[in-house]
Amino acid sequence: MGVMTFPPHDRGSALVALIANSRQRTSLLLGAALAAAIFSFDLLTPLGIAAGVPYVAVVMIALYTRSARAALALAALGTILTVLGYFLAPAAVAPPAVVLTNRALALFAIWTTTIVTYLHLRTLAELKPLADRDELTGLYNRRYFKKEAARQIGARRRYRYPLSLLMLDVDHFKRINDEYGHAAGDQVLKALARTLHINAREIDTVCRYGGEEFAVLLPFTNLDSALGKARRVQTAINAVTVHRRRRTITFRVSIGVAEFTSAMRGIKEFVDTADRAMYAAKAAGRNRIMTAARREGRRRRHARRRAKGR
Repeated sequence: MGVMTFPPHDRGSALVALIANSRQRTSLLLGAALAAAIFSFDLLTPLGIAAGVPYVAVVMIALYTRSARAALALAALGTILTVLGYFLAPAAVAPPAVVLTNRALALFAIWTTTIVTYLHLRTLAELKPLADRDELTGLYNRRYFKKEAARQIGARRRYRYPLSLLMLDVDHFKRINDEYGHAAGDQVLKALARTLHINAREIDTVCRYGGEEFAVLLPFTNLDSALGKARRVQTAINAVTVHRRRRTITFRVSIGVAEFTSAMRGIKEFVDTADRAMYAAKAAGRNRIMTAARREGRRRRHARRRAKGR
């Protein structure tokens, strides 16, 4: 099994796309407004002054949205207005050759800037997935998880939809590494990543949180539904086998489940709640699913038993 390259999930992508489209519209409107101002200046100025050069600023506005299409659209607008200005501006105060040279230099500046901007934006687009992905498993990494969780928490607070989190940790992972080797441990992590990916919805965000710990962010999912999801994932994982040098390896996970509540201050408390539930699942015998509520109930029952024994 090689390194997996999963297609990007839409992980609440309606919201993400809305933000991206909004920024692109803003960029295009700003560029059009600036182009109109430059064109107005051009129409009030005798030919000979290179009024087209400021259209470079119009193109650079596309950097705000990181959109190559916006850069090309604004460059085309600047080109059209530069040519129109040549025909519509007041009579030239300079020789025709100078006027044509100025306009040609303006167009050269616009398109040179556009090409550089386009190449820059394309490079950013190519690097972004690499920065957000875990190299071994192909899943999103902790850096991306924090960004997406912050986005989802903000949207949850605004729109009041349920948001839950699964934190999973491979049981006895050190033993797997010691007994079968680190290459086998890598195979286990890849197999777990593939299983989580297969069992995720498009709006879910599956991440390798670090080491043998994984996180699954579940928008529009309350605690009961998240528990059902955790059981299905656990069943799927328990059926997975990894083959290494004619040996068959099985593995189990402990899962902590938490739902974001209004009382939580942010990402850290959300993750910590699921993390504590996960470690409670390990303490309860591993290969278990635990919620923060169940963990608290167990703690209280244990405290009552201790009190009765005194």
